[in-house]
Amino acid sequence: MLIISSASCWLLTYIIAHIDLIVLRKKYPEHQRPFKSPMFPLLQVMGIAGMAYAFFNNAPTPELRLKVYINTALFIGIIAVFAFFWLKYIVKKPLFEREAIEQAIKD
Repeated sequence: MLIISSASCWLLTYIIAHIDLIVLRKKYPEHQRPFKSPMFPLLQVMGIAGMAYAFFNNAPTPELRLKVYINTALFIGIIAVFAFFWLKYIVKKPLFEREAIEQAIKD
């Protein structure tokens, strides 16, 4: 059950990465990139749909489905709390503030 829950976290992070790719390619179309994304955004949308399907059908039995979702939410919640304190007190950057793409690449 824990392996399925952690795989669900991976699926969510890959979904977020696909969404990020779509947003950044639309927002900064002229920016130089080290690689090309073929058939943009068709493959990203297909990837999001496939990963969402796998996420919602990942439990081996219906009885374990709720437990897997609860574990996944707990994992994501713990990581979010850690990231909050890391940004706020270690890195000392403001939360939810935009950063220029040049600065993000530089960091």
